[in-house]
Amino acid sequence: MLRIDSIVGHLSDVPIAEILHKLDHQNLIERVTLLPEDLKRHRLKATTDKGYEVAISIPRDIALEDGSVVYLDTKRAIIITASKQKWLIITASTAALALQLGYHAGNLHWKVRFDGIDIHVAVIGSYQPYIDRLSSLFEPGELLCKRAED
Repeated sequence: MLRIDSIVGHLSDVPIAEILHKLDHQNLIERVTLLPEDLKRHRLKATTDKGYEVAISIPRDIALEDGSVVYLDTKRAIIITASKQKWLIITASTAALALQLGYHAGNLHWKVRFDGIDIHVAVIGSYQPYIDRLSSLFEPGELLCKRAED
């Protein structure tokens, strides 16, 4: 298992991009795909797309992001890739229900964003627990739920 304790840079950094270009032609780039919420973590174990295990332990003042290069030498590069954020898009049938929905989303500490009359709830894991929770709070037909990804 490779232990990683820092970030080398970003794939868009010019000197790194040149090295990555050469490694890519030799199929020597590996990717670790993380959920958006895992990018905030500073200690984690993961497996690259080529099956190699890595243990990441970076200082609290450093943040992983999509495109972070965490390992780089002449024979290999490991890049962090963020998976798409899943969203549950909810439309309430009335303004009063929209207010209730906002109240419940806040009490449940759901990460949300607003788009007109819709509320978008960031989904961690499966959609179903979110839908089940809403069905315990609202009557059928009061909310319309759609699934989406960024």
